[in-house]
Amino acid sequence: MKIKEQLIPKDFFGNVAFTYKPIDHFSMLGRVGYDTYNTKYFRNNHKGTIGLLDGNYRQSTTSRNEVTLDYLATYDNSFEHFDVTLRGGVQWNQQTNDVIGNIGTTLTIPELFDPGNVESNVPFNNYSQTRIFGAFGDFTMTYKKWLSLNATARNDWSSTLPEGANSYFYPSVALSFVFTDAFKIDSNILSYGKLRGNWANVGGDTSAYQLDYLYYPQSSWYGQFSTSGTFPFDGQLAFSGPNSLPNATLKPENQLSKEIGVELGFFKNRLTLDATYYKTSTTDQIIALSTPASTGYSSAWTNLGEISNTGFELQLGIKLIRAKGFKWDLNYNFTTNETIIEDLGDLDTYTMASTYNGLTVAAGQGESIGLYGNRFARAVDENGNTIEDQILVGSTGLRYEGNTERLGDIMPDFTMGLTSVFSYKGWRLSTTFDWKEGGVLYSQTVSNLRTSGLAAETAVDRETLFVDPNTFVDNGDGTYSENTTPIPSVQSYWSNYSAARIHESNTFDATYIKWREIALSYSLNKKQLEKIPFNALRFSLQGRNLALFNTSIPHIDPETNLFGSSSNGGGIEYNGLPSTSSIGFGVNVKF
Repeated sequence: MKIKEQLIPKDFFGNVAFTYKPIDHFSMLGRVGYDTYNTKYFRNNHKGTIGLLDGNYRQSTTSRNEVTLDYLATYDNSFEHFDVTLRGGVQWNQQTNDVIGNIGTTLTIPELFDPGNVESNVPFNNYSQTRIFGAFGDFTMTYKKWLSLNATARNDWSSTLPEGANSYFYPSVALSFVFTDAFKIDSNILSYGKLRGNWANVGGDTSAYQLDYLYYPQSSWYGQFSTSGTFPFDGQLAFSGPNSLPNATLKPENQLSKEIGVELGFFKNRLTLDATYYKTSTTDQIIALSTPASTGYSSAWTNLGEISNTGFELQLGIKLIRAKGFKWDLNYNFTTNETIIEDLGDLDTYTMASTYNGLTVAAGQGESIGLYGNRFARAVDENGNTIEDQILVGSTGLRYEGNTERLGDIMPDFTMGLTSVFSYKGWRLSTTFDWKEGGVLYSQTVSNLRTSGLAAETAVDRETLFVDPNTFVDNGDGTYSENTTPIPSVQSYWSNYSAARIHESNTFDATYIKWREIALSYSLNKKQLEKIPFNALRFSLQGRNLALFNTSIPHIDPETNLFGSSSNGGGIEYNGLPSTSSIGFGVNVKF
C-alpha cells in the first residue's frame, strides 16, 4: 500500500505603473496589476490500499488570476499652516478561478495512474469570474501638524449583485488631534497626547453566481450502499442545480463602524498608552440560511438582520529599566469584544455552524453567539424551573440526557498578552504569555478518550463500584430522592458520562494561559564584524507553544477550532491534531 500526494504551486505577480505630472502639485498615475496562482494537485492510492483495494487517483489543476486597472489623480500642496492632499480615481478588478481535473478509479496495471488505465474516469471543471468597478475620492488636510482630517468616499458596482441594484456607496471620516502640540504642553509627566476618532460606512457584495439558477453538467453519480456510476448514462446527460436557493433580489451588505481612541506618553515616553473603543453594526448580511431538506436545498441566500460588535482595546508599553546598556521593556495588550445579534427578522434563532451529533453554534435575537447542545436531565421545582445542582439518573444509576439548551458563549470575556524583552549589548531575550478568559469549548477528543478508556482519569477506581455523587432519582410524583444505586462498572460510567450525545459533559470553560514564545538572540557589533566579510550577523534560538497553564480542558490545546480561525463556528474541537511545541535555531546574515 502506498499513498502519494503532491501539491505544486506556481505564483507570479507584479504591476506596471506610469506617472505623469503636467503641472506643479498635480500628478496622474496609471497602473496595471496582475496576480496569478496556479496549483497542480496529484494524489494516488495504490492497489491494495485498505478500503480502496482496486486503487485510484485524483489530479487537478487550479488557476486563479486577478487583473487590476487603476487610474489615480492627485493634487498635493502646502499653504501657510495647511497641508492639503486631494485624490480621485477609478479602479477595475477582475478575479477568475478555474479548477479542472479527473478522478480515475479501479486500476488495470498497478502503479500506472493514467486515464487510459482505469475502469472509470470522472472529469470535473469548476469556473467562476467576478468583476468590480469602483470610483473613489480622498481628501486629507493637516493644520500645523497637530490637527488632521481625512475624508474618503467610494462607490462600487459589483457583478455578483442584481443588475440595477449592484451599486453601493461607502464614505468615511477620520479626525486626529495632537493636543500636547496644540497647547504646547511641556511637562516631565505628560510627554505626548493624541485624540482620534473615525466614522466609516462600508458596503459589500457576495460570491459569484448566487442570483439565478446555474446548472452544472455532471459526470458521475453516487448513491447509498456503494452504488455509483458515470454520465452519460444510457445515452442521457445529467445536470445539477445549486445546493443553495438563489435570490435575484439580494442587496449589498452594509457595515457602519465608529471608533474613538487616545494615545498618551508619560515620563519622556517611558510609559505609553494606546486605548480604543469601537462599535460596529452590520446590516443586510448576505447569508446562506439553512432550510429543511424537504425543500430540495440545503440553504437559501438572503439578506438578514443586524449584528453589532462592541469592543475595547488597550496597549501599554513600559521602558522599565535603562542602565549601563541594559534594557528591560514590557508590552501589555488587553482586548474585549461582545457580538450581539440585534435583529433576526422573522427568525427565532440563527445557526452559524453545526456538527453531526446535534451540537450547534447559534444565537437568538438580543443574544451573543453561543454553543447549544444537550445537558444532563435535572430536577425541576413546582414552577417548572430547573434545579441546577440536582442531576437525575435512571434505574441503573447512570445519568441521562435532558433538553437542548445554551451551554455558554463561544467568545471569551477578554484576551490579553504580556511580552517582556531584555537586552544587553548584542544580546536580546524576549518571552510572551497569552491569557484567554471565559467562553466555552466542546471537545470530541475528550469524549473519545474517555468513552474508550484511554484517558488517565478513567483508570481511577476501575475495580470499585460507586454511586455517582450529588445525583437524584425522579420519584414520578413531582418529588426527588438522593441516588443510592451503584453504577455497574467504571467503564459504563465513562461510556455514558462522556457520550457524544450528551454535550454538557464534554463542554469546558475555555480559559487558559499559554507560554507562547521565548527567543534568545545575539548580534555581532561593528568591531566584531570587521574580522568577517558580513555587514550584519545574528544568531537566534526560539521556542514556541512551550506550556499551558490554568486550563480546565484535559488532553487538548484549547485553541483548537474545528471550523478554522476565520469562522464564526468557534467553540468546537473535533478530533483535531495535537498542538506542537517547536524549537528553532537561526542565523541571519547581511552582506
